[in-house]
Amino acid sequence: MDLTFLELDMSTDRVDLNLLVYLDALLKERNVTKAAHQLGLSNLP
Repeated sequence: MDLTFLELDMSTDRVDLNLLVYLDALLKERNVTKAAHQLGLSNLP
């Protein structure tokens, strides 16, 4: 069964729009480490 993007059930009530901030940083930086730095994130406690 071949599904196109428009045929997928995209329930907006289940989408966390806050994640768009992280996606935006990743797409702009094209590097996970740089995106994390831009967002002020680190893996240090």
